[in-house]
Amino acid sequence: MTISEAIFALIQDEQIRQEGRFTPQDQEYLEKIDRHAELITHHEQGEIFGYVFFYCNAPAKQFSYITLIGTSQAARGKGIGFGLLQAVLAISRARGFRSCRLEVRKENNAALNFYQRAGFQSIEDRGDKLLMDIDIQ
Repeated sequence: MTISEAIFALIQDEQIRQEGRFTPQDQEYLEKIDRHAELITHHEQGEIFGYVFFYCNAPAKQFSYITLIGTSQAARGKGIGFGLLQAVLAISRARGFRSCRLEVRKENNAALNFYQRAGFQSIEDRGDKLLMDIDIQ
C-alpha cells in the first residue's frame, strides 16, 4: 500500500489545523504506517471523506491499535469517523482481540470527546497524551 495523495492531503490539512501536532513531524511515521498498518477508507462519489490506519496483527497482545484516524472537514458531524471506528472494532473482534487502544492528546478536546462517546476509557496518562482502551468482547 502507498498512502494515496487524497489521504495524504487530508492528513496534511489536519496537521495544519492542529498546528503541527496531529502526526509526528518525521516521514518515518507515515512510512511505518504505510508498511505495517491496515487501512479503511470512506468514499462518497469517488472522493475520500475519511480514513483509519490501525494495527490488528499481534494476537499475543490481545488488543488492536488505532494509530491514525481522520475525516475531511466536509465529513465532520456526519458519523463517518464513528463508522470507521466501528469497522476497526468489528475486524478486531472477528480476529479474536479483546480490546482496542489508541492515544489522544489531552488538549484535543474534540477527539477526546469523540472517543469517550464511542466508549473508550482512559487507562494511562502519558504526559500530554492519554492511552485509551475499549473492551470489544
